[in-house]
Amino acid sequence: MNEEQIYIFSKNWFKKNNFIILGGQPPSGSDNIPVIEIKNIYNLKKGSEGSYKPDLILQNKNNIIIAECKPYFNKDDNKKLNSIILDDQRKKTFFIELKQKKLFKFGLENDLNKFLLSLRYCQCFSGDHIEQEKIIILKILNKEGNAELIQPKLNNFKIIF
Repeated sequence: MNEEQIYIFSKNWFKKNNFIILGGQPPSGSDNIPVIEIKNIYNLKKGSEGSYKPDLILQNKNNIIIAECKPYFNKDDNKKLNSIILDDQRKKTFFIELKQKKLFKFGLENDLNKFLLSLRYCQCFSGDHIEQEKIIILKILNKEGNAELIQPKLNNFKIIF
């Protein structure tokens, strides 16, 4: 499967499981959703230098998920997600970006702490995987779009349905 197929199957899986798509940067601009940047605190001016643009940003009533979609496990995406996990400043700029674009659902726009506790991180792909401490895996199983959700080891990083 290619990156666009993984993106579409992932998006459909999340929709079937009561998530709303807030935005992202789909492969090849293949979708009409708002582009969301997680800016680098050292470059808050106009422009995208140092910014991270996730493939999908999703929300249910309990969580906001930053998701990356690739055909196979991608170490660079894993590093990007882990760098966001460790960077409170970037999470705050992400909160501000979502608030400015009026993309929040379920009242999270008024509470930074609740937002920070709701954040989850996901890699979507097909093929082999390694269980992660803090990152969820959505493993796409076939071209029919069947998928397996593999929760991370740490409870406070698991999706709450």
